[in-house]
Amino acid sequence: SLLDLFARVAGWLDALPGDVAAGDVASGGGRGPVVAVVEPDVVRAAALHALGVPGPAFWRLDVPPLSVTELTGRSGRWNVRWGRPAGG
Repeated sequence: SLLDLFARVAGWLDALPGDVAAGDVASGGGRGPVVAVVEPDVVRAAALHALGVPGPAFWRLDVPPLSVTELTGRSGRWNVRWGRPAGG
């Protein structure tokens, strides 16, 4: 169900260590950004969680095919940039 999807994606995002979620390689942790190749529904669920938007907005987010969506920040404070063409 969509509620299960929302819960799984939220749990994954919340479990990311701060330096990975922020892509902060300079922190000394030796970790960089996390890259996930996923279906548009997962991108939409991640954006909802990142922005704290209610579930019904899921249907109002368009994720272009073969595009890049970036979540920067860390759990509790995310920024979303989407729609950039892959490789661009």
